[in-house]
Amino acid sequence: RMVLHRSVLKTKAEIYDKTNAHEEIISLLPILSRRHILNSKYLEQLQISAYTGFLGNSSKTNDLEKIRESWKKIPKKIRNHPSILAGYVKVLFRVRQYAQAEKILRKRIEQEWDANLVALYGEIITDKPERILKKLESWAVNHENDPGVGIARARQCMQAGLWGQARTMINDLLK
Repeated sequence: RMVLHRSVLKTKAEIYDKTNAHEEIISLLPILSRRHILNSKYLEQLQISAYTGFLGNSSKTNDLEKIRESWKKIPKKIRNHPSILAGYVKVLFRVRQYAQAEKILRKRIEQEWDANLVALYGEIITDKPERILKKLESWAVNHENDPGVGIARARQCMQAGLWGQARTMINDLLK
C-alpha cells in the first residue's frame, strides 16, 4: 500500500472540494484527520460540505430508501452536527417526510438547543400546526428572545391561518 505525501493528500482534498467530489472527500477524511494534514477548522468545513453534498446527491431521485441508507452511512458524531442534520431535514422536506423530519428535529432541539434548527422546525408542513405551535410555545418559555423560536412561531401561525399573530411576531422580531 502506497503512503501519499502530505502535500499530495492536501492537494487531492482541495481538488475534490472544488469539484464537489463528495464521496472522494469522504473517503479521504479519515487519513486527513489521522495525519493532521488540514487545520481543524478547514477539516470540519470539508466534512460538512462533503456530507451535505453526499445527502443532496442521494436525494436527487427522491428515493426515500436511498436517502435513509445514505443518512445511515454518515458517522453518528457527524450526523449530530447542526448543519448536517439541517441538510438531512431539508432532504426529508423535499420528499414530503414532514412527520419524520419533525421527530428528528424535536429530539435534537430538546437535547441541545440550536436557533437555526428551531427556525427550520417552523418550516414543517402539517395538518395540525397547533401541535407544532404548542411545542414552540413551550420552548419559548426558556428561550423567549431567541430569533429561531420567533421565526418558527410566525411560520406556523401563517400555516394555521393566524395572520394577525404571525404579523405581530414578525414585527416583534424586527424590533
